[in-house]
Amino acid sequence: MPLKNSQPLIALLRKISWCRSLALGLLALVASCAPAAREPVYRIGFSQCTTNDAWRRAMLAGMEKELSFHPNVRFQMLDAHNNSQLQQQQVRELIRQRVDLLLISPNQSGPLTTLAEAAYNQGIPVVILDRRTTSRLYTAYVGGNNQEVGRTAGHYAAQLLRGRGQVLEILGMPGSSPATDRDLGFRQALAAHPGLRLVAQVQGDWQPASVLRRLPAVLRAHPG
Repeated sequence: MPLKNSQPLIALLRKISWCRSLALGLLALVASCAPAAREPVYRIGFSQCTTNDAWRRAMLAGMEKELSFHPNVRFQMLDAHNNSQLQQQQVRELIRQRVDLLLISPNQSGPLTTLAEAAYNQGIPVVILDRRTTSRLYTAYVGGNNQEVGRTAGHYAAQLLRGRGQVLEILGMPGSSPATDRDLGFRQALAAHPGLRLVAQVQGDWQPASVLRRLPAVLRAHPG
């Protein structure tokens, strides 16, 4: 049954509805005029052992290409020029700056271990790139299986020499994880072929000039 004298109530409800619509409209207008929330800025610090080879320059170019799609990321790369002491100083500076992400490609495993651990323990995500430290205290490792690389080289040498002969191994920089791991894998592969003998090693330091300087004396000592 309809309420008596309902006209004032209907008018009040219409007024409330109109005020509600007006309020919602004003809120929408204010929201459209307010500045959009700014994206947070992230800082990435990259300690690179060297940029003195084409592969690492291509790595850096790939990083910069990907980062071009992320304008809110600030990227700083420091080149250690194959100098572990310089790299330690550079990593200390990146930690001091409290970067949001720390990338390290260690020149040598041992000298960078303590600093990588320190950054990790301070809550900075640490990504070890290509070359490992001697610790497991890091957020992620991105790199190849260098022991498998060494084993593959050893099996290839055995195939090439048909299981018999003297082998000369050229090593990378002492103390760098790829050099250590590849040597280990290479020796493991040679051990499966008793007819092969590892007679000498040359420290190459990842530099062709170092190999060319040291190789003649080793070849004279092992004419084979």
